[in-house]
Amino acid sequence: MKKALKIRRIISLLVAIATLVSPSLQAYTQEYVNKIADNHLRTFPVIEKAPHKEESIKPKNFKAFLQMITKPRHLGLRDLNDRDKREIAFKYMQQAPFSQEDIIAASLVDKLNLIRGEARPNDHLMGRLTTDPAGKELLMTTAGAKRFVEIVAQPTTDLTTIRKRQTIIRELVNNDALRIQCNQLLAKIQKAEPFVFDMYTRNPDSEEEKMKMADSQIGLKGTNTLTVTTRTGEVIFAIGVPLMIAGSLFQLGKGIKEDDPTKIVGGAFFTLYTLLVQLGAVWNMKVTVDIRKNMQERLMGMATYLSSLKQLAQTLEKDSAIGQLIPELNKIVQQLEYDKNASKDFNRLNELLRKKTFIEGTPSALSSPGNIVNAYRRAIQEEVRKEYAPAMNLLGELDVYVALANKIKAHQGLNAQFCFAEFIEKSDKPVIKATNFWNPFVDHTMVVGNNVALNTGQERDIILTGPNTGGKSTIMKGLMFSVVLAQTFGIAPAKSLSITPFTKLLTYLNISDDTGAGVSLFKAEVNQAKAIMETVRALKPNEFVFLITDEMFTGTSPDKGEELSFNFAKRLAALQNCIFIQATHFKKLTELPALTKGICKNYYTGVVIEGGKVVKYTYKLVPGISPISTAEQIAKEEEIFDF
Repeated sequence: MKKALKIRRIISLLVAIATLVSPSLQAYTQEYVNKIADNHLRTFPVIEKAPHKEESIKPKNFKAFLQMITKPRHLGLRDLNDRDKREIAFKYMQQAPFSQEDIIAASLVDKLNLIRGEARPNDHLMGRLTTDPAGKELLMTTAGAKRFVEIVAQPTTDLTTIRKRQTIIRELVNNDALRIQCNQLLAKIQKAEPFVFDMYTRNPDSEEEKMKMADSQIGLKGTNTLTVTTRTGEVIFAIGVPLMIAGSLFQLGKGIKEDDPTKIVGGAFFTLYTLLVQLGAVWNMKVTVDIRKNMQERLMGMATYLSSLKQLAQTLEKDSAIGQLIPELNKIVQQLEYDKNASKDFNRLNELLRKKTFIEGTPSALSSPGNIVNAYRRAIQEEVRKEYAPAMNLLGELDVYVALANKIKAHQGLNAQFCFAEFIEKSDKPVIKATNFWNPFVDHTMVVGNNVALNTGQERDIILTGPNTGGKSTIMKGLMFSVVLAQTFGIAPAKSLSITPFTKLLTYLNISDDTGAGVSLFKAEVNQAKAIMETVRALKPNEFVFLITDEMFTGTSPDKGEELSFNFAKRLAALQNCIFIQATHFKKLTELPALTKGICKNYYTGVVIEGGKVVKYTYKLVPGISPISTAEQIAKEEEIFDF
């Protein structure tokens, strides 16, 4: 009696706190977007690298000196890994939150492994959705990876935005010629990307860049003046070198002819001196030309990147289904031609990059030095880089659409298919109806689809039982993934999906203690349960929540945990704007269908039992209560003792 009273007091306390505290729903913040970016970057290991050093221009011996004169000197690109490039993308392509909602929390993004894996950081939903069944990477650009992270972490109830994305992706799926053309242009951009990101690492104030500018004979800013000055110097040098050598040889020959030892020795020394001086001059000129050619190579890559982006935008703008949905396509094309709101350096750089100096090909010593050095000087400026953010964010979004279209196309004909979600508008109750939905973390050859129809009739919530490793979490997360993807890209890993847009998506998964903060496991579980109840109670009448929970209140005694879980589920079932699936091993929760008049329904994950042992998991949702408990299953399979 005393134990029951104590449990009721705990429940009453939870409810009282939840009732008194009603947090207002807030929009995604820039802090949230930054946190998501940081979490995604943790996917990649931090690799300690030695500071980048350009190839030394000082020959160590005469052989090296001759090689330097006769062979082109190539200044290698920065050694940038995926983490480096994505850090650059998040830094220079900053995008404000686009949704005025707060549907999903950063902690849930982590719990669901949307952009970063748990046990394996690089195994996340983003990766699963952007590789085809053969393992080929479908996202072509770093900008695409960056935009995918931002979009998938910001679900929305704005059906106009979702349907726009649906239409774009559907058109790319159905229009093979358009999709192939986009793939080809994105492949060109991908090939040019290392040159662009190398430019983004350059610091114009560094000694390295200052030396490079000095060695490139940059003394004048005018493109034409610099070209004429440089070319004049090179012509004079080209004529002067052989004349000086010829003059020294003439003096030597004259001494030999006159049989004058003094003139012979003097002429020999003068000839040797002239040769050494001219070799040094040739070397200096060679260094200058090589540096300019390496600048040109990087700028050619940047020009190809931007011109291919313009072609991609123009190609999609011409498509009748897509062009009208993305007005930014024309804006970006115009911006890269001339932007009255941009800096002079930005517009001048784009003008220079359109010149034949930077047409895709092989860098040449005959190319305009003025075009090269003036374009390079602008391209490494911090403020100019930031002005490309709108163009690169659009590129990223287009890359995402094309990648998802390729993914959907690749899965056609497989058991693991994708669909375009349908949305139920102006509903007074939440609804989820999914057929053959599956979890993208399961290999497509092993997928087992499941069906649910929640709140289409009496049944709204699920009490899910079954053995460990039987697929409870996989099934719950699979349905949550369908809802998340429906409210971001308008697609779902299912044969069909119909939902009401959800204002909140919540989970109660993998709760852990915080010893450093003095928070026990049980207290952490209570805090999470309280936050869920607060959120659900704060919703307005036509705002809905979808919640998945797994093994609540494991940080206390089993009987207390069972009572708390039962009462928590019972109170949630009484709230009509919430759909939940609660996975549990507590038997008492299976009494809820009778107590809630069918609002809750029992399901279990199917198993085949032979000789008292589980011989097969079917991974199918089956109406009813699991015939086997987890404790019994584990004990028998491990042969702890004979039941």
